[in-house]
Amino acid sequence: MKILEVIPLFIDGGAERFVVDIATEFSDLGHQVQVCALYAEDEKGMKYFPDWDQRVGRSSLNKKLGADLSVLFRLKKLIRAFKPDVIHTHLSTVNYVALLQFLSFKKIPVVHTVHNDAAAEVIGSKEKTIREWLLKFKRIHPVTISQVSDGSFSAFYAGMKAKRIDNGRSFPEKTDRFGEVEQWFEEKRNSFGSDARFWVNIGRLTPQKNQVVLVEAFSEWVKSGHNGLLIILGTERPPWSDPIMEGIKPFLSDRILWLGGKSNATDYIHLADYFILSSLYEGMPISLIEAMAAGCLPVCTDVGGIPEMIDPHGVMIAGTEVEMVLEGMETACSLSDQEKKQRTEALKARYEERYSLRRCAEAYFDHFKQLL
Repeated sequence: MKILEVIPLFIDGGAERFVVDIATEFSDLGHQVQVCALYAEDEKGMKYFPDWDQRVGRSSLNKKLGADLSVLFRLKKLIRAFKPDVIHTHLSTVNYVALLQFLSFKKIPVVHTVHNDAAAEVIGSKEKTIREWLLKFKRIHPVTISQVSDGSFSAFYAGMKAKRIDNGRSFPEKTDRFGEVEQWFEEKRNSFGSDARFWVNIGRLTPQKNQVVLVEAFSEWVKSGHNGLLIILGTERPPWSDPIMEGIKPFLSDRILWLGGKSNATDYIHLADYFILSSLYEGMPISLIEAMAAGCLPVCTDVGGIPEMIDPHGVMIAGTEVEMVLEGMETACSLSDQEKKQRTEALKARYEERYSLRRCAEAYFDHFKQLL
């Protein structure tokens, strides 16, 4: 089968990581895959995918910011040249792909993965109307990634159903830079003491990730007598990230570090004691799947698909305010080493059972076949 994956841009996001991973997995299963980005490719974005599989084709359509209908002609040319059996869209790309397919004589199935809460994925009533129109005429075949995601889709698009396929991730292997990260952790432990607890947060600086609340809660945690270090791994994307950076700057210290985006973020997950998400909303976070697989105990807000992923073994944060995040951290630190180990082992088993990339890719392929 020939599969065209379409994303807005190659950046350090969960949806982008998923696209690159599943394209590789489709290739392993014997399919021909092309990944297309609407916007121009740049070195900053591609540095997060050093493991790019050379069997997977890669292209960019050089879209301008804002509405750019000229990209439809370049997209049409790509589709004619590649001749995909299925087009798999992510995030905002579905608007362009589905509209083009609606106007085309030959109808190629367009499968769209809803990576977040359905309402959060749409900007304004006009975009919602377009999506509803395309869904009604079956120019989009939606896929949701969790039980909550599925519920949000049904509530947002009244009377419409989606196929549910849980997200998947390949096992987060240690990179060739693991040794230097391990040494860095060791230096920090020697500096802070053997009782220091290390926390890692992975996510771009966006309102969704709620990092301003996270750093304030962590600051209170340290003031209350706890010993540890919070490591935030996530890129700035001005101007959208500017308010977030302004919010976390006053809290940055030797105890709260923002290290920017890292192509080897999984190395930090393997070495940290806890993986923490303070998100306001989520679909099914790829970084959380990585933490489960690596045995890093997740401490996460009770939003989106997170509860069904980690409950009862992970630590659930009951709300998105500072007090609730702090309470979740206190709960995690109160666990004995034995109980913490039992929980992480249970989450590793759940990863193998439900969230492996091979299981996910096979489920998508079965869905693709049904649409042809």
